[in-house]
Amino acid sequence: MWRRDDGGVEHVVVVEAADGGVEVDGVAVWAAEDGGVHRVRYRLGCDASWCARSVDVEAPEDGTSVSLRADGRGTWSGRPDLDGCVDVDLWAIAFTNTLPVRRLGLRTGEAALIDVAYVRLPSMAVERMQQRYTRVSDDVYRYESVRSGFTADLLVDAAGLVVEYPGLVRRMWAR
Repeated sequence: MWRRDDGGVEHVVVVEAADGGVEVDGVAVWAAEDGGVHRVRYRLGCDASWCARSVDVEAPEDGTSVSLRADGRGTWSGRPDLDGCVDVDLWAIAFTNTLPVRRLGLRTGEAALIDVAYVRLPSMAVERMQQRYTRVSDDVYRYESVRSGFTADLLVDAAGLVVEYPGLVRRMWAR
């Protein structure tokens, strides 16, 4: 569970699937600019290599949702614009950084340029986005959005889960 810097929270449950992959069930709640509240529930399915196979996201208060299916090798059903995207990134959801951290297996000093299926929240607009991950040390990965130039040094635990994403979240507890 993470405390968001905007006053919200993010909670996620990760379980090993029968096929050796992972199933993720998460929810994030944060204040909207108009004084309302955004609540997003997401479910991710990944294979044993942490390649995205499915993502279902809904924001009931906003009346938006999106569902995407992939083959785990970067081909998305009905979305040729996402071909080659093996990872999913949900806007301002710390957990989705775990997918490339786990999948890439970078050594300290190594970097990888990847394309991701990026889901803007709460609008659910989906686009291809190029990102770079660099392993700075045993427990720090530098995340970079190539288009915008935004960077953040993510502190992660031994399982690749974000402990701190400066300006976004800090983990409250893990089980």
